[in-house]
Amino acid sequence: KNPCDGAPNIIDNFKNLKACLGFALILVAVLFLDKSKAYPGWWALIPILGAFLLIAAGREAWINRNLLANPLMVFIGLISYPLYLWHWPLLSLVRIELTSPSHALEIAAIVLSVFLSWLTYEYLEKPVRFGKFSVETKTVPAVLIVFIVGIGLVGMETYRSDGFAGRFSFPEVVQ
Repeated sequence: KNPCDGAPNIIDNFKNLKACLGFALILVAVLFLDKSKAYPGWWALIPILGAFLLIAAGREAWINRNLLANPLMVFIGLISYPLYLWHWPLLSLVRIELTSPSHALEIAAIVLSVFLSWLTYEYLEKPVRFGKFSVETKTVPAVLIVFIVGIGLVGMETYRSDGFAGRFSFPEVVQ
C-alpha cells in the first residue's frame, strides 16, 4: 500500500489550481464585462478560457466535485438550453411592452423562464432523448424533419410575399 494514498498529490493540486483559475476567470467575466467592453471579441476569451479550465480540471477537482455537482447547479445545467431559449423572448416582451419595467416584473419573467424551461426539459427534451419517443426510433427524426421543412417553407413564403398580410412594411415605419 502506498503511504501517500489519501494525501493530496501534485496532480490533484494541479487539477484544483486549474479549476480555481477557471472559476476565477468566469467570475471576472461576470463582474467586469459590461456594455463598455467590445464583446464578443478578445474579452470573450476570459469566460471561454475559464470554462475550458474547469472542464479540463475534471471531476476530481474540489470545485467541480462540490460546487458544480451540487443538485441545484446540476438542475440549472439540465435546463440551461431551454432556459437560453425562453429567457430572451420573455424579457424582450416585458421590455417592449413596458419601456422601463420594474425589477419585480423582470424577476417574474425570469422565474417564468425557469418554469417553462423545466417544462420543456421534462416534457419535450427528456421524452425525445431518453423516452418512448427516443431519437433512436425512426418516428422522431421523421417528425422533426417534417417540422423543419414546414418551418422552412413558411419562412420562404413569408420572405417571398414580403411579410404577412396586414403588417406594415419597413419603409412606412421609417417615414
